[in-house]
Amino acid sequence: MTGAIDINAHFGPRLRPELDAPPATLREQATRHGVVRSLAYDTGALHADAIGGNRRAIEAAADPANHLSAVAVLQANRLDLTTADLAPLVRQGVVAFRLALGSREWHIGSHANGLRMSATRAVLRAAARTGLPILIPIAALGDATAAGEATADLGVPVVLVDAHYVHFVDDVEALRRFPHLHVDTSRFANFMAIEQIVREVGHERVLFGSENPTRCLASPLNGVLAAEISDQAKRAILRDNAVRIFGLPASPEPLALPAPTLPHGAFDVHCHYNPSPWPIPQLADDEVAPALARLGTTGNVASPTVALLSDVPAGNAQGAAAAAAGARSGQFTYLVADPWDLDTTRAQLRAHGSSDGVIGVKVHAALHRIATSDPRMADLFVLLAEHGRPVKIHNEGADWEAGLGAIARRHPRLPIIVAHSGLGVPSLEGARLAASTDNVYLELGSSYANLEIVRELVRITPRHKLLYGTDAPLLNPAFILGTYIDTGLFGDADVMGATARRLFGV
Repeated sequence: MTGAIDINAHFGPRLRPELDAPPATLREQATRHGVVRSLAYDTGALHADAIGGNRRAIEAAADPANHLSAVAVLQANRLDLTTADLAPLVRQGVVAFRLALGSREWHIGSHANGLRMSATRAVLRAAARTGLPILIPIAALGDATAAGEATADLGVPVVLVDAHYVHFVDDVEALRRFPHLHVDTSRFANFMAIEQIVREVGHERVLFGSENPTRCLASPLNGVLAAEISDQAKRAILRDNAVRIFGLPASPEPLALPAPTLPHGAFDVHCHYNPSPWPIPQLADDEVAPALARLGTTGNVASPTVALLSDVPAGNAQGAAAAAAGARSGQFTYLVADPWDLDTTRAQLRAHGSSDGVIGVKVHAALHRIATSDPRMADLFVLLAEHGRPVKIHNEGADWEAGLGAIARRHPRLPIIVAHSGLGVPSLEGARLAASTDNVYLELGSSYANLEIVRELVRITPRHKLLYGTDAPLLNPAFILGTYIDTGLFGDADVMGATARRLFGV
């Protein structure tokens, strides 16, 4: 594909030197995926020096080899910046402004209070007087609404960046309420997010963004290409909306749309059954496998969400029934274990552990609010080791690596799969654990994967310890595949399914 425009990119220094990203790093990823222009800000402007960072963004954009357009960062925590004249930045080629709210962290609490501050309103008004669009990051429930209220009378387009499934429904409602709001795709990881947002507010208000190079550019790109929307809508999201909103040079040629990158016969080790409280289509149990088959997955192991969140026996009965009906078509089930109640877990294993299609056990330490290093978790794994089927665990606690390492070494014949390769996101702790034990495996499903970290994880972890997992249908396999694409794992038959099939004996 040639001609896509990425409206949410960046370059520059970070506190961790290994995560520094010069413009060349951004350009390499963009070129690899056919992105011809990136709207980018300097991370130094976001976190420390707005004046110097904005100057560096303009300088980087002036070099045609970088294929960049400069985005200037707005700071509302210095008096000289809240009263600064922004017109010179426009004359120097800036095409948009990005609001910062005084934090050097990527994931902070709600921005809503910051958007209500008088200083922030003053900065937003100054930006609006230039006529350029404004990018506003959102991080929590209420942020999109606050952004809409703060900018409703400014007369310029506003793009909400970093919309995530945690606040997806609130974001959609804000877009309905405020027609000047738009949204980018960088964190549209939830299943059918693109289809839902296009249906609710129209494709004209969705723009392609990736957070390149911190995140995997292939994730949102593949998500758009795999979405069940029209080609016209895909072209608008990937390029045409950015041309219109940011006043960029238009190409007379229609954007070429390749097929999405999808596996053939993949086996997904991290799936779920509904009902769930998440903003996704509530697929019935017999609809999970067909939905995944459209995205190249012919086998999966799912855990019942009801068992994870409220009722272990009822959820496990649901999962066992789903597997009994679907095992021949590749639909399998984890039983959910309760670390707080070994008697119930023992009874569940007796009731369902040998049922057709029940091939593993799921432990969710985070949802059950118990640290992986808690002695009760060690007791649970004694029971699970006697059962002998693979265990997938979503870990909890700062010392989870040590806790799980001790469990793995105590039960060396028990396969243990680390959900997300860490505490919800791929981590080097997970990589070290998989490399230092014989029975710990990793899957990379996460909506927050950091590209440099997952690349290092893949370098450290023995290839036969890596599995394909997506967290579907909470997350979109097409989006998660971006992590496997950008780390070179896509196409490895063992990673994408053969190793898991051997582990589970299917």
